[in-house]
Amino acid sequence: MIVLLLFGLAIAIGLAQDELLAKLRAETSHVKRWGGVILMVVGVWTIAISVWARFFSQFFPV
Repeated sequence: MIVLLLFGLAIAIGLAQDELLAKLRAETSHVKRWGGVILMVVGVWTIAISVWARFFSQFFPV
């Protein structure tokens, strides 16, 4: 039974992956836009931590 479940799961993941890739190919502009937004947020966060290092060191002790 476990073997059948594993094969069924592998087939389901394979089919879902094809559908997911098709949707992602259709939505590449959204993926690029959100990827850029996430990179900018991480960059601003990194700059904020470096500018206010003493303030953040109270919350994130090393």
